[in-house]
Amino acid sequence: MKDDRLYLHHMLERCHRIARFIRPGREAFLASEELQDAVIRNVEVIGEAAKRFLRRRGAAFRHSIGRRFAACATC
Repeated sequence: MKDDRLYLHHMLERCHRIARFIRPGREAFLASEELQDAVIRNVEVIGEAAKRFLRRRGAAFRHSIGRRFAACATC
């Protein structure tokens, strides 16, 4: 079973890739299907790593995250 830090590392690495891919701007992003596909794939990888991380962490952690998101939504 993987260490939780590895899942967090994968998520952070993919966030950096997405930031690099979209740096040229909206027009460049919208003009390139390949770039859009790359960003979508990286979001999928983040989602998969997050799902595995949360599965290992249990309901208490998910509840804590949910409360934080709810608090941010009211800002």
